[in-house]
Amino acid sequence: MKDKKFTVKVKGIDVQITAEEDGEARYMVRMSKADSGRCGVGVRIGYLTGKQRKWVGESSRDARLTVPSDSAQDVCKKLAELALESVVV
Repeated sequence: MKDKKFTVKVKGIDVQITAEEDGEARYMVRMSKADSGRCGVGVRIGYLTGKQRKWVGESSRDARLTVPSDSAQDVCKKLAELALESVVV
């Protein structure tokens, strides 16, 4: 399968999410600010596992935090939200 890329708004911030294939039906999910204007790899925020309409996300922050959904984009957005909860401004 192909890598997946999404741009979503999380806490008022446009975030670019990239899920890169890391095995069969498993993707490493990275996040970066969408308007940063640089080509970086982003911060690893978790893993996405599944295909078609069955997806589960696993947070890098806490492997016990799992996110089930029918949409890979929904899972990636939730992983971004969980990652931003731990950011101190």
